[in-house]
Amino acid sequence: CIVPAEAIDDPHDLEMTIERDGETAFRDPTNTGEMARTGDELATFYRRRNKVADLCVLVTGTCIIPPDDISLAAEDEVTIDIESGTLQNPVTGV
Repeated sequence: CIVPAEAIDDPHDLEMTIERDGETAFRDPTNTGEMARTGDELATFYRRRNKVADLCVLVTGTCIIPPDDISLAAEDEVTIDIESGTLQNPVTGV
């Protein structure tokens, strides 16, 4: 879901959860203010050498890193929550 920035109070707060067998294996809140560069800095750098069409979205990772004893496994569910909605992805073994 893409919403305008003014539609949410704080687009920087987010929380990631890893669910395994119906239980929470990992949960961690963070704020994108902890990233080394701001979203504006990343977008400016990207546009320096690239032609960027209207409505393009720059996707970054988060600064949430589970501890070494948490490895994703098939059928885990990874959820990232922000005020405007939830991104949920199942893990599939290959």
